[in-house]
Amino acid sequence: MHALGTGTAGVIRLGVAATAAEFMLPELTHELLQQAPSVVVEIQVGLNDFLQNRLRENKLDLILGFLPESNSEFITRPLVEDPVVVAASQSHPLANIHPTPEQLGHYRWLLPAPQVATRQWLEQRLRSGGYAAPRVQVESNTLSPLRRMLAQTELLSFISRRLLQGESAGEALIEIPLPLVMMPRTFGWQFRSLSELSPAARLLVELAEKRWKW
Repeated sequence: MHALGTGTAGVIRLGVAATAAEFMLPELTHELLQQAPSVVVEIQVGLNDFLQNRLRENKLDLILGFLPESNSEFITRPLVEDPVVVAASQSHPLANIHPTPEQLGHYRWLLPAPQVATRQWLEQRLRSGGYAAPRVQVESNTLSPLRRMLAQTELLSFISRRLLQGESAGEALIEIPLPLVMMPRTFGWQFRSLSELSPAARLLVELAEKRWKW
């Protein structure tokens, strides 16, 4: 009972965006398990819309991921900046070129589904700048594991700048210089209410806010 009350035991139902799962979660869980070795963490990795639905249904306690620009439904706590950029293989014909609408229109894209906020933002910004909507050839509910596909094709994508440096040379990507569609983005916490969080979940929030001071 003492361990449950102090947050050093219990269960945390955590939703995580794929980028956060790769770059933030390892360090965070390392610190958590050092301080609370009896805590059990149930992780679901997914897109923001899916994770928010799980949070509404009380099937998650917390989301670590992309914070919407306007959201009065959940409590949000920002942690780190994570801009999204147009990315391609290092040998792509558009490498180091600020592409014109005609040049960009030659190539197809790897993107998430149309209802995903980042894709909607990309399409709106391209149209506002006189570019055609992206011609999507591959759709996926997560882009992080598909870096090798990008690195070995001439597909374009719209991903976190953190993902450009792959785990191996065969996954390394480059940013296509197109400031019009550099999307500012913040990663952080989403939850229904701080008072609803278990002591273990509150401990996880505190550890993240100490590591990434906004």
